[in-house]
Amino acid sequence: KRATSLLEPQIASKKVLIREDERGMVISLLGDTFFGPGDAQLLPETKEVLSQVALLILDMKNLMQMDNKIEIEGFADAGQINPSSPYYHRFPTNLDLASARSNNVVKYFWGSGIEPIRMYQGKAYAKFKSVSLGEFQPMEENISPEHRAYNRRVDIIILREEEGKW
Repeated sequence: KRATSLLEPQIASKKVLIREDERGMVISLLGDTFFGPGDAQLLPETKEVLSQVALLILDMKNLMQMDNKIEIEGFADAGQINPSSPYYHRFPTNLDLASARSNNVVKYFWGSGIEPIRMYQGKAYAKFKSVSLGEFQPMEENISPEHRAYNRRVDIIILREEEGKW
């Protein structure tokens, strides 16, 4: 409920999708508002939304005593980066591009005051996992610019620690 409340304008404009699956709560940042074609730079609207998600994560830890693991999945559309593109030397494949997107989100969260480690049963563990899925597992078929824009996304998964516990 808190995630939906914090991100209501972006959900209404179909830029953010919040759903639950077997892993936990999935917050998807969709479309070209968050990432340009062939780039992993966090755009101003990306940072605005990530700041809201960071507040949610910090509230879960500080107010609800829930220090859940978080997985960030980066995606790209199916278009290959042209070798003449200024981005090609940094991202020669969609796997590289999607990895940079997920890594940049993790780094943004660290800069927002979310610790990179968490304590679990008295031991320190990594709180974040960054995953690149490249152009695989698209949300839409890559048949139009609008559909490709939805596939340039990042999914933030707040993993469930115990069955039914958020």
